This record gives sequence, structure tokens and C-alpha cells, in this order.
Amino acid sequence: MPTRHVVNLAAGCLLALTLGACAGGGPAGAGGAPTRPAAAAATGASTTAPSRPVTPRAVLADGRHPAYVTAIRPGAGTVTLDVVEVLRDREAVKAAARAGAAYAQTYALWIENGNDRLRTLRAAPDLRIDGLIEFGTCERGARRITVGHKLRWLQGELRRHPAYTRSPYVFWVTVRGGVIHRLHLEKLNLTPAC
Repeated sequence: MPTRHVVNLAAGCLLALTLGACAGGGPAGAGGAPTRPAAAAATGASTTAPSRPVTPRAVLADGRHPAYVTAIRPGAGTVTLDVVEVLRDREAVKAAARAGAAYAQTYALWIENGNDRLRTLRAAPDLRIDGLIEFGTCERGARRITVGHKLRWLQGELRRHPAYTRSPYVFWVTVRGGVIHRLHLEKLNLTPAC
């Protein structure tokens, strides 16, 4: 007797699956699963494709950008940046005047931080860090230095020298494909020329 109950239960399940697959109004897909229109009808989702493809907006466009480094996550291989604007000549004078700087008309360079938006980007495996003592210049051998090692080193340098994270220092960040390929630290001469 128990065998007949198992067979009846199996037949009932098979019938339920078959009816469930056909209930969507379309033929069953691979493996007896409903096709996309049937699944969409069951969930109330739209079956029409978007009019244009959705592409995510880049965190930072390709190119070279001045920025302050605000955080480094070596384990994740990411660097968080506060992108700034380096203004020169007439634009520097205008920005210095807006900021209320004494002798604003004498500034040839000015760093302006127009917003507080932070951007986190991945670092490329071949990340180049320069402008301070370059990582690995004293190391010998063929040992591969990972991006995690480079970022841990940079994180330590920025902890030892916190001035590198604000004016007059700026990192010139080279981005390609949404990934950081170079971090170059530069100290800008922001003193008035009087």
C-alpha cells in the first residue's frame, strides 16, 4: 500500500508542474520552466525591453584629475578620492578673492574644492605611485608586488605624513576605464607672489 501512495503523489506533482508551466499561456522553456513572458505575466513584470540600454555612469572620467586621497582599503584594492580643481592665473585670483584670501590678486595657483562628493575607485594591478619616495625602489628580486602591498605602503606613508592629504599637496590621479593607474603626489606653490 505505501508504494501506491508514493506513485500517486509523484503523478500528482508531475500533473501540477505540467499545469503550472502551461498556466502562463506559453510553452514551457528548458527543463519545464515557464518562458520569460509566462514568468513576467505571473509576477506582473513588464515584458517590453527598455528603449535604450542602461549603462552605469563612470565614477570618474578617464583622464588626469587633481584630488586628495581620503581613504585607502588595501584588502579591497580601492582608493577614495576627493576631487578638487587646481586653478591658475586669473581663475586662481578670482577663487582666492571669493575665499577672502589676503592679497588675492597675487595668487597664481589656487586649489578649490567645490563639493564634498567622494569617489571610490579600484586600483589597477600595475598601479604606479610616485612623487614621494617610490615604493619598491630598494627592493631586489623578482618578487611580484601586488596592488594590495602598494596601497598598504601608501596608507602608511599618509599616516606618517598627514600633510600629504590636504593643500598644498595634491595627488594627480590617472584614470582609465574607471580604474586608477597612477597616483602622483605634487606640492603646489600656493604662496602669494609679492
